[in-house]
Amino acid sequence: MPKLEGKLKKRETASRSSDICLVTKWKDRRDVTMITTMHENKIVTLDKIDRATNENVKKSLCVVDYNEKMGAVDRSDMMMSSIDSLRKSMKWYKKLFVHTLDICVLNAHGMFSTKHHMKYPLAKFQMDLIRQLLERYGQVNKPTPMSAATTSKLTERHFPFLVPAAEKSKNASRRCTVCFQTKLRQKKRSTSRYMCKECNVGLCVFPCFQEFHTKVIF
Repeated sequence: MPKLEGKLKKRETASRSSDICLVTKWKDRRDVTMITTMHENKIVTLDKIDRATNENVKKSLCVVDYNEKMGAVDRSDMMMSSIDSLRKSMKWYKKLFVHTLDICVLNAHGMFSTKHHMKYPLAKFQMDLIRQLLERYGQVNKPTPMSAATTSKLTERHFPFLVPAAEKSKNASRRCTVCFQTKLRQKKRSTSRYMCKECNVGLCVFPCFQEFHTKVIF
C-alpha cells in the first residue's frame, strides 16, 4: 500500500495509482481510504448541496459507486441479524465459521424465494432447515437403562430413620448425598441426623429425601 501523506481539508482527495490499481483518500468527516481496480481517479459533482459552503458536494467516483452498491450489503446484514448464530468466543475462526453458515442460510433462503415466488420469513426458513437436517442426519440417543439400585430407590417404599448413635456422639449425623452430589443447584457440604436405611445414605428430611427417591438426576 502506498502512503498517502499530508492532511486533507474536507472534500479534498489524494491518490496514487499503477496500471491496474488505484488507491484514493477522500476527506469527509474523517479520512476515507479505498483501493479499487475498476475506477479512474475522478471527482464527481453531486446534486446534494453542502450546507457549510452552499456548493454542490463533490466525491471520488469510487466512493459514490461504493455508496450506491452498499444498500444490498446493509439489507443482508439487517436480515441476518434476526437469525444471527454468533456466540462469544476467544477463537476468531469459530466466529468466522458460524458467520459463514449464517450467510449460507441467507443465500439458500434467497434461492428458495426466487424459485418458488412466495413469502417465506427467514426465521421460519431457518427453523424448518434445522428440523429437516436433524430429521435426516440426527441420531436419537437411546435412554440409558437404570441400574437395579436406581430402580429400587424410585419404586420401593423408603422412610427416614435417625442415624444410629456412635460411641463418641449420641447425636450422630451423616453427610447429605443430595446436597453434596446435586447437579441442579449449588453443591454444599451439609450434614443430617436422618438417613435412608434401605439406601444407606444420609439425607436432609426436606427436600432432599423426596428428591433422592423421585428423581434420577437430582
